[in-house]
Amino acid sequence: MISFVWGIKDEPKRNLLDGRPIGASLDSGQQRILLEQSSQQLIAEHCEFLELLPPWRVVDGTVDCPLLVLKRDRKQRGMPWPLAPEELLPALRDLPRTAFTNKIGIEEDVATGQQSIIWIAASADTNVRSDGGPTEMREAAEYFEGVTDDTNERASRLGSSLRGWQTSASYIWMEAIEEAVSGTAGCVISGAVLTAATLLLFTGSPGLMFATLVGVFAVLICFIGYLVERGYELGVI
Repeated sequence: MISFVWGIKDEPKRNLLDGRPIGASLDSGQQRILLEQSSQQLIAEHCEFLELLPPWRVVDGTVDCPLLVLKRDRKQRGMPWPLAPEELLPALRDLPRTAFTNKIGIEEDVATGQQSIIWIAASADTNVRSDGGPTEMREAAEYFEGVTDDTNERASRLGSSLRGWQTSASYIWMEAIEEAVSGTAGCVISGAVLTAATLLLFTGSPGLMFATLVGVFAVLICFIGYLVERGYELGVI
C-alpha cells in the first residue's frame, strides 16, 4: 500500500548523494491551506487520477480518499463542492467513520477545545509483485513520486503552497534490501583486497595469493549454488 499525505513542510529532507527525499515534517501552519477550496479540489483530483491508472499500477477499487468520498457524496446529493473552509471538518465527520479513519489528522486546542485539520491523507494498493524485488519497488516509488510532484506543481501554478508526500512501508524493506546487497558486495570486495594484501605481505608469493583467493571464492560460489539448488533464500542476516 502507498500513502499520500498533504500538510508537510515545503522542503523534505533529502539524501545528500542523489537528492532523493528521505523524510518530511508535518507543518501545522498549512492548516489554512489544507482547508482552502483549491486544495480540496487538487486532493480530490489527485485521487481521481489514481483511480484511472491501469490495474498494473493501482489495484482496482483500493483508492481510499476521504475528500474524494466527500466530493462524490455532495455531488450525489446536489450540494455545493468544494466547501467553505469552516465546513470541511464537520462535513467529513458526517461521512461513515471508515471513510476517513487514519486519513485525517485532527489537532485539538487544549484551552478552547477547538479542533482543526493538520494533515490529510489518501492511500491505494499498488500492483508491485511481492517477489519483484527492490528494482520494481524503486520504479514504483519513482513513478508515484512523479504523480505527487505533478499535483504539487499544479498547486504552485494556482498560487497555493499545498505540498504532498508519498510513502509506503514497503520502501523500508526496499532500502534494507538495497543496503544489504550493497553492504555485502562492499564487504566481499574489501575483504578480498585486504586478504590479498595480507597474503602478499607475509608470503611474498603472488601465485599463492591468487590460489588462496580462487579457493575462497570457489567455496562461496559452491555455497550460493547449493542454496539456489535447494530453493533456500539468502535473507539479510
